[in-house]
Amino acid sequence: MLARSSSVAPVLPLAGDGHRRTEAEAFLTRKWRRELDYRLIKKLWAFAGNRIAIRFACGCRDDSGP
Repeated sequence: MLARSSSVAPVLPLAGDGHRRTEAEAFLTRKWRRELDYRLIKKLWAFAGNRIAIRFACGCRDDSGP
């Protein structure tokens, strides 16, 4: 399970464009306020030689109710 300690999202720097960074930060902040109890599940399916197969699944409930 992913834990978020605050509503401010960490955002990777976007090269040379502060406006794009601000938009991305605002988008992620709104998204993460809306998505409650977010879960990310990772499961190893198979591996052979230098290859692996992993299953990713995520889910959450939104702030509109149950």
